[in-house]
Amino acid sequence: MCSERHSRSLQGYYHSTRVGGLYKLDVTRKSHEALESTTISTVEIWHQRYGHLNHNDLMLPQKNIMVEGLIILKNDHVECEACVLGKQHREEFPIHK
Repeated sequence: MCSERHSRSLQGYYHSTRVGGLYKLDVTRKSHEALESTTISTVEIWHQRYGHLNHNDLMLPQKNIMVEGLIILKNDHVECEACVLGKQHREEFPIHK
């Protein structure tokens, strides 16, 4: 039996047994858990899936009952960093004569 410690984790060991020239990892001993998670609102997910569609147009299918089985989205405005950066403008480069 071989015990190895995951390099990113400070807790727990993974056990493996050697079968032929390979090691078979035993993943049934511990319950699986996420080491890091984030929560993203449903409106934000659909905003990203539709290619950063604006908020009013994102709510349009729900408002006009255009899509059958569509989950109900909250009417929350989402501040999207990619959209904010895409709307920024810069000054033109000066023309030297």
